[in-house]
Amino acid sequence: MPVPGRPHPGEQSLPDTRTDAIHTYFGLSYANYLVRPRTLLQSMPAQWQTRFVALLNELDAAFQHLPQAEAYQVTPGKWRPVRDMTEDEMDSMKIRQSTLADGTQYLLRDDFWDQDPDEEYFLEENDPVPYYNRGRTRVEPHADSAQ
Repeated sequence: MPVPGRPHPGEQSLPDTRTDAIHTYFGLSYANYLVRPRTLLQSMPAQWQTRFVALLNELDAAFQHLPQAEAYQVTPGKWRPVRDMTEDEMDSMKIRQSTLADGTQYLLRDDFWDQDPDEEYFLEENDPVPYYNRGRTRVEPHADSAQ
């Protein structure tokens, strides 16, 4: 595991010629990966897909010398604060609610008292984007965006 403040193995100090476009795209999230539904990608016009694949190939070629994970698992879901969870959602997370004399507290699955009802937990849900179905599924892009 890399030590904070030290470069990751394979990372070099290069002149800073980058822009912050990718960093800006991710916004204030802590996301380390970009995940996009295959169905939506294959629903874009052919010219757009060709440009996108060319950029992916360029990215792969630029970093082929670095080790890569063999696979990743992506799980659709939503982040939900405890205060907004339904009883079923709390049950699925094994969160029990207990009301004490001084207010409401939440007893979590490991018997740890959490007094922050704004604490968020990841709840799995069905993917709202249709399965790609071997390239046959298409979703119509918004008229203004399909260039």
